[in-house]
Amino acid sequence: MRYVINAFSATMLPDRGAIVEFRPITPEEARRLLEGEPWASAVGHEGTAQALSALLGLEIPANRQAVALQPGDAAILSAFPPGTRLPEGRVLSREEVEALGLRLWEVRIK
Repeated sequence: MRYVINAFSATMLPDRGAIVEFRPITPEEARRLLEGEPWASAVGHEGTAQALSALLGLEIPANRQAVALQPGDAAILSAFPPGTRLPEGRVLSREEVEALGLRLWEVRIK
């Protein structure tokens, strides 16, 4: 399965462990990876989902859900630039997310 996520945590991995590969990708690469493949959104914030939709040219719905990744799964991870730390409980609008900028990663579970 392929997911679109805006956070990554070790709690997403199987109990038996896994090898995780991260690869930086462009918006064009992310769009190609999603087009024509089944995928699910687990983007937990509306502003981030809207910014990702605009960036990728695809409808990425906000869908706050837990994801359990298995070997063979992959995800498109959106993340703020290094060093970005929001105050606790702060929720950003689309415009604020776009102003900070998003970096995209392909995450593969082996």
